[in-house]
Amino acid sequence: MTEKDERYLPLIAAAAGTAMALAYMALSGAWNAPPVADGVLYQSLAESLASGHGLQSAGYYSLRVPGYPGFLAAVYSLFGAAPLYARLAQTLLFGLCCGLLYRTARLRFDSRVSLAAALLLAASYDAFITPSQILSECLFMALLLAGVHLSLRAEEPGRGTAALAAEGAVYGLAYLVRQEALIVIAAALFIRWLYGGRRLPGRTVLLPALSLSLVIGAWGARNWRVHGRFFVGTTMSYRHLLAANHIVFSRLGCDFSSIGLTAEQIDEVQGIKDEFKREEKRKEWTSEMFRMVGPRTLARSVAFKIGSFCSPFLPVYALPYMLALPFLLAGLYLN
Repeated sequence: MTEKDERYLPLIAAAAGTAMALAYMALSGAWNAPPVADGVLYQSLAESLASGHGLQSAGYYSLRVPGYPGFLAAVYSLFGAAPLYARLAQTLLFGLCCGLLYRTARLRFDSRVSLAAALLLAASYDAFITPSQILSECLFMALLLAGVHLSLRAEEPGRGTAALAAEGAVYGLAYLVRQEALIVIAAALFIRWLYGGRRLPGRTVLLPALSLSLVIGAWGARNWRVHGRFFVGTTMSYRHLLAANHIVFSRLGCDFSSIGLTAEQIDEVQGIKDEFKREEKRKEWTSEMFRMVGPRTLARSVAFKIGSFCSPFLPVYALPYMLALPFLLAGLYLN
């Protein structure tokens, strides 16, 4: 294949991804479906941002990371506060992800392997449905992929200060969309330091780390100003731990209504608005839940969870993929 012919391959990948996302929305009727679950909160935060009232919902300034609400607010400010416009923007973003994946794979593999990888992403059900959801996965995919692309280009001769700073800034934005990005960010910088050795100067690690810290630090400074705490973590750890185990234990016949714990209360938390206090209550519920569950049920739950993660027909959380990516990065560096 000539270099001229290869120029069109990223466009083919991008077109395939865009077409798959559009086809799914057309066939499923998801164009104007109302947001659900976390999407309801994202919609509320985005509308507040777009109207100039800051990152708040129901009068409370949220500690949720601002990346995805900010993305939605930008779309709504330009085109109107309708989920349809967000879905169309995310469809274009998914197409760009497919094209960028080709470019990223091409840094290490030939055009056939790179195109196959991009088309697999375009045809992956879990991937092409993300633009239809008012959730952060599509934006997170784009930013994380952009960060990995820049990381793999770090070995190119003459990488300037601006390029290295941009890498850290992109990773910082990915963190401000979904905080499990920290696993990949830490792995990317550590692997570069470990395998780069004397071939790569120290600034190829220090500059992205500094840029990353500045982006995340700006969010911490905002929380200090609003909430009196320099906070860059998450107030959702116990929410996820509690929700995941509550589903499993409930399916195994456990009832936690005696401690006031229901599926609805995991998010509502007795009407408490303060996210720090919500997380404290969830921590309390989590401890009580595990105390109420006997050793036999706990043992059964382990088998249930393993089966859920191994089954391709049951939903899995993003964390297993985040844990796999560092090993992929190591392989690409060693290739």
